[in-house]
Amino acid sequence: MKFIIKYGIGIYLIVTLLFKLGFILPHAFTNVIYYILMAAGVIVVPFYSKVIFSSKSIRVFWVFHAVNLLNFIYLLIFGLTNMDSWLYFLTKFSTFNLIILAFVYNYEFYKDSFVKYYKYIILLMLLMGVFFSGVTDDSAGRLSAGFNPNDVGIFGLMGLFSVIILNKQWAKSKIDLALVAVFFVFALLSGSKATLLGIGLLGFMNYGLSLKSVGLAILAIGAIFIVSNFGYKTSVDRVFSKERTFETRDEVYKNGMLTFEESPVVGHGLDKYGWSNPKYFENPEDALGPHNTYIAIGIMYGILFGSAFLIILFSFLLFTKKISFSSGDEFTRYSFYFMLLILIIGFFETLIVGVNETVTLQFWVCLGVVAYNYSLNKENVRGN
Repeated sequence: MKFIIKYGIGIYLIVTLLFKLGFILPHAFTNVIYYILMAAGVIVVPFYSKVIFSSKSIRVFWVFHAVNLLNFIYLLIFGLTNMDSWLYFLTKFSTFNLIILAFVYNYEFYKDSFVKYYKYIILLMLLMGVFFSGVTDDSAGRLSAGFNPNDVGIFGLMGLFSVIILNKQWAKSKIDLALVAVFFVFALLSGSKATLLGIGLLGFMNYGLSLKSVGLAILAIGAIFIVSNFGYKTSVDRVFSKERTFETRDEVYKNGMLTFEESPVVGHGLDKYGWSNPKYFENPEDALGPHNTYIAIGIMYGILFGSAFLIILFSFLLFTKKISFSSGDEFTRYSFYFMLLILIIGFFETLIVGVNETVTLQFWVCLGVVAYNYSLNKENVRGN
């Protein structure tokens, strides 16, 4: 039990990454570990309820408790007999429990491990994709390497974030400089325009308008020059092509809005995260989700509960912004920036509301990091 408490959320993060390696590990294997972890996150409640539901936990991790309460109330009103929605609720409940307990009992382990090793884990993921699947492309000429090209882009972006934000002196480290170049190449070869936007946001959020941001732009231009000779359709190629910037998403956005308009007040239920009604697609068997986090929230919750969900998240960001920037803790700053990034990229991808997905899980882990350090800094201020 103590092992799950201390390391459960870390194992969960690894499992979400392993799930992406379906061309190496069968999904049946990772799914078994996932189900065990989700069950453990519920089973621990009777043994650690005084920790999970303590006044301090509610004060520090109030977003987790508020989202759980929101989901529970929604279920009681609109989804009492929907078992899939209850499973969604239990999954989120379990995940939040694992984050709370991991940080209460083992926070320094996660901080140290993330700062030291996360960039290498992301690099390993990308290299394994290339090694086991080859330098493959999809029908549009974008690098896939065994993954979805958008996954390649987001992994490259996450790698960039972990190097540049967690190490202020990354440009003076040969290893980190090489890693930044590699992650740039992967991100651009993915052909993901949302990833290109993320790279721009990374430079602006970390450096603003300064010489460092100019240096980062020069490095990006160098990477663009290199990857232009690889024969893939890069993010830059797609931005300057004849297609409008997000033209390829027009149909899924439209169909997502049509799905939302079917039940704008009540929503379609918690089990409908990342879902659009297949009847609006020319080929229903190829139906995609809305590729927009905010449309997805509306489809799930409807206007009333969806608005409450977003108010909870944005209120937290406003409350923690000042301390996150002034704490001097790079892990906290990284986590805050990562949440901002995902909320912005959320206009072009369905994130935050899903389950068993790397970026979504990391968003909530980062929220836990910011909440934990926000509490510590407030206590330090009171102590002084």
